[in-house]
Amino acid sequence: MLPESIHGLWLRIKALFHRRRLERDLAEELEFHLAMREEKLADSGVAAEEAPHAARRQFGNATRAKESSRELWTFPLAETLWQDIRYGLRQLRRSPGFAIVAIVTLALGIGANTAIFSVVNSVLLRPLPIHDPSRVVVFHLNVPKIRLLSSTVSPPNFRAFSRDTGVFESTAAFLEGGLYLTGSGQAQRLLAMHASATFLPLLGIHPILGRTFTAAEDAYDQGHVALLSQELWKSAFGASPKAVGKRIQLNDESYRIIGVLPPSLEIVYPHVQLMVPLALPPKAFSDENEGNLYLHMLARLRSGVTLKQVRAALAVEAAREIVSISPQERPVLAGFSIEAVPLMEDRVGGVSRPLYLLLGAVLLVLLIACANVANLLLARASTRSHEMAIRAAMGAGRRRVVSQLLTESVLLSLAGGAVGFLFAWWGISALVHLAPADLPHPETIHPDSAVLAFTFLVSILAGILFGLAPALVSSKVGLADSLKEGARSSPSLGRSRLRRGLILSEVALTFVLLVGAGLLLRSFAKLLAGC
Repeated sequence: MLPESIHGLWLRIKALFHRRRLERDLAEELEFHLAMREEKLADSGVAAEEAPHAARRQFGNATRAKESSRELWTFPLAETLWQDIRYGLRQLRRSPGFAIVAIVTLALGIGANTAIFSVVNSVLLRPLPIHDPSRVVVFHLNVPKIRLLSSTVSPPNFRAFSRDTGVFESTAAFLEGGLYLTGSGQAQRLLAMHASATFLPLLGIHPILGRTFTAAEDAYDQGHVALLSQELWKSAFGASPKAVGKRIQLNDESYRIIGVLPPSLEIVYPHVQLMVPLALPPKAFSDENEGNLYLHMLARLRSGVTLKQVRAALAVEAAREIVSISPQERPVLAGFSIEAVPLMEDRVGGVSRPLYLLLGAVLLVLLIACANVANLLLARASTRSHEMAIRAAMGAGRRRVVSQLLTESVLLSLAGGAVGFLFAWWGISALVHLAPADLPHPETIHPDSAVLAFTFLVSILAGILFGLAPALVSSKVGLADSLKEGARSSPSLGRSRLRRGLILSEVALTFVLLVGAGLLLRSFAKLLAGC
């Protein structure tokens, strides 16, 4: 025998296919009970014309009885929600002007939030396409005395910092520079990455074709090998797999192609067209090159090692560096430090703060839009007081009325979110076009499933935000006054106070938005002045 809960669920599922018959049976059963009461009242001496009315009064609210009975063979929440959605859509169709104004107002606010969130998601939230990016750090040197901040490192620094300190799993270095592709017509300048043999393994990146270079090929004047970017591979060799093993002329020297780089590297380090071994000469590691700061250095932390432990180890290394120089030169290195910055933070640079400021600003715009729509709903509620009174007279409780009004608000907000999502497509293109040059990988900025989920969530929350207060106020119905034929509809005291509060909140939010915009412009001005 099936458990009671499963048996009840099975009955509800079966009822979905016999809805009309069940509704007909329910109506007949109610009529039967009313007829029986009417007959008993008539037998007890009640007048024939009064008996039907008396029977209905004794029976109670027939509509509520029907709803209670339906709960036994339907899914009440789903049923109620579906009824509210259909009724809400009919109400919005009856007021197309109100619906269009509200939807466009919300679309502007939600669309702006969607566009900015798309940028924030792509630049700040989406993880880098490498293996465990949280364990990869970038090194910077800081010498405040000579205003040297977030500098690259020298080859001797690279060798010193790569010592086994117990915190690094591996280290790598690279530098970017131009190489000329020669040997076939006019020379073409390419952006090349000169990287150590440990660079790609450290990032967990593998060539899509061929292999990476070995430590032997990374030795000075040994390995003239190269890996092409996917773009260069397509343009120069038509994406032919036979390109691996062929030779190209770079700065009039012959290099053998050993592989093709994946697109994921271009997201981390954009515009790189080929990679060749770093292959530093032995003299680059001499003490006299201590001041030649031109290498970008990375490290992968050992599993379980925290950034605090890394910084403690680097502080010891910085102290060792200071001790190793002559006493006359030590004052210059006052405040010298070695900084380890997570790779994601290093790639984002200084754009994170302006982006979060923009996200906060458009959130204020959405709040202002919600306040505007709430005022529209309150104005519309004055014309619906008669409808609310009739619904209350027919047995609809306040919770049921609030649920219906909130459903209408959420439908409005979802429609505004759908239109806003379309606005965001255009907005993202405009933002990318106006973005600063140091914005990381702008080509990856586009709406995705996370942005769609964000838009849906914001639409739901906005619908509840601007719809809850008007729904609570509108559900307070004075039956006697509202049902009077020809009674004038005047706003209640609570409704008037709420409208005044919404107007004040709009003014306050606008003031905060203006102040935030001024601070944002000031920050941008400082950034431009520092360029």
